[in-house]
Amino acid sequence: MVNKGATTPTVDTTKNGKNAVAGENVITLNNLTAGAREIYIIVKNAGGVESAALKVDIPAFGGGTEQPGEFKITISAPKGGTLTASKTTAGAGDTITVTATPDAGMQLVAGSLTYTLAVAGGETKKIDNFTFTMPAGDVSLTCKWETKSTTVDGITGFSINGVSGSINQTNGTISVVMPYGTDVSKLVPVISGNNITDMTPGSGVMQNFSKPVTY
Repeated sequence: MVNKGATTPTVDTTKNGKNAVAGENVITLNNLTAGAREIYIIVKNAGGVESAALKVDIPAFGGGTEQPGEFKITISAPKGGTLTASKTTAGAGDTITVTATPDAGMQLVAGSLTYTLAVAGGETKKIDNFTFTMPAGDVSLTCKWETKSTTVDGITGFSINGVSGSINQTNGTISVVMPYGTDVSKLVPVISGNNITDMTPGSGVMQNFSKPVTY
């Protein structure tokens, strides 16, 4: 036996081979590695006369990771990052983990990571927590990327009588140093920010700042 396309080998018939019987004979091959093969068989009778070599072609096999009963997982993601799956093929019921790696300055759009059954009109399902259960069919994974937001959510501006406050986003605190003698019990702050749906107390509402006020 040789690799596909290799030079025809010289078969040594002086060694013990398999005894043939009249009718059908079965040859079993063990421990074959991936790839196409050619088998050359020579029959030698009791008188020592050899037949012409019979060549048997074995098609290529085992070159991929797909196994019987498994389904393919393909990636179809737009530019902006990389999607990878923990497996390229899987059996129905297997747990698949998806890794989303955005390019610099990009981020994954929330809720956009999905898989779709690779058939006409195949159902699309959202992937939660970057894992899903493999269905009984091939699937395609996709997502959406967006430019990473540099906008700070929450209060970004706080001033009283034209004096700007110092905002610590990490600690969630705001401090304002007012001129000596200011009556801090009756001050009206002007507040600005991003993505604030509701805020209590509101901007422009008089407050007593003789003690901390929580917004």
